[in-house]
Amino acid sequence: MMAATTTPTSAYSGSGPALCVVHHPATTPPAAILDPVAQLDNVQRAALDAVAILISADPSWTPAQRAWADHACILRYLRATQENGVFQPMQAHASLVATLRWRTEFGVDQLLPSDPALRAEGATGKQMVHGRTRGGHPILFLRPRHENSRDEDAQLRYCVFNLELVIRAMPAGVEKLAIVIDFAGMAMSKNPSLSMSRRFATILQAHYPERLFKAFMVQPPWFFAAAWKLVQPFIHPVTRAKVVFVTGDTVATPLASRAASPDRAGVIANGVDEDVSLGDETPSPAPSRGGWSFGGLFGRGRSRSNTASSSISVASSTGSIPTPPTAPAPPGGATNADGTMQAGADALIAEMDLNFLPREYGGRAEVEWDADAYWREVEALWRVTDAEWVEKVQEVEKKGGY
Repeated sequence: MMAATTTPTSAYSGSGPALCVVHHPATTPPAAILDPVAQLDNVQRAALDAVAILISADPSWTPAQRAWADHACILRYLRATQENGVFQPMQAHASLVATLRWRTEFGVDQLLPSDPALRAEGATGKQMVHGRTRGGHPILFLRPRHENSRDEDAQLRYCVFNLELVIRAMPAGVEKLAIVIDFAGMAMSKNPSLSMSRRFATILQAHYPERLFKAFMVQPPWFFAAAWKLVQPFIHPVTRAKVVFVTGDTVATPLASRAASPDRAGVIANGVDEDVSLGDETPSPAPSRGGWSFGGLFGRGRSRSNTASSSISVASSTGSIPTPPTAPAPPGGATNADGTMQAGADALIAEMDLNFLPREYGGRAEVEWDADAYWREVEALWRVTDAEWVEKVQEVEKKGGY
């Protein structure tokens, strides 16, 4: 299967590495990464087989649904529903069925990058998939200061679209994403509502289990604390333990220096006010400044096992793939009463591939938002992963099951 051809899109400008979207031959990660089943003991493997048998015995499952519920997916649900370290196949199966029902009702498969409503929600760059951690986890950046909508249903659809997008950007052997919520310059009027926060937390936990690597809350304002106290009881303790509140400065750039005055809804960057109105008028996209553009959507080496396809990845302008530096030992932090972590910004830097982390967070990349360039890369990734998906469904149809 050949990957779709795309025109390289300039992603960065300035002193950071010049990155572009290019094609590279697929590489094969170690077998242990590609085959998580090989890491299971006999009892765990029996639990996985039990769920697979339940699915195979149910004629209502379509080939596409069976392809979605592959062994890696079943394992995530088994890990999420385990009790005292013991897999619970019946609970995992029930959760899988509930997720399929939700995906149909929510219309997840109809969330496409060509949808004008999604494009409108994403015009300002309030959410963007960009870069990766040192472990290869793609990163979803949320920047509430760029909120351009009061329609909670539209906001939630865009959140789910981005979860699907970041999963498509995962390289082989990577199942989790990192989330960075950058609160700098956010006015109280743009704080997500309690109902919206609860709905998103419920969806993430119930229908994307075992997908979160870590969530970094960068420079949360004082008024976020009250909202967090109301939301955190609905978040599983295991998930809360993955939340890191970043309140200190980075080694390279003090994060506090980025924040606008408290009464501003936006921030000043490069002399241009990035505030976005929440009035009834149609929001306009954030401007592209000085010829800079945004890109770098893909994680390193989007390869798949058992396929001859090319892969799309981020690479330097010379065609080489930047190699993540060796991760230093994570800096220490304090554990909060609710199980979350309180740490300085070095905790964020320690987890990130600095070649892709924007300079404002202590990385090396110069990043500016360009909606057109970003959506071109989203569409390119969508075409490639759609082709991979069709191939996977056809393989399931041919085999008739697992």
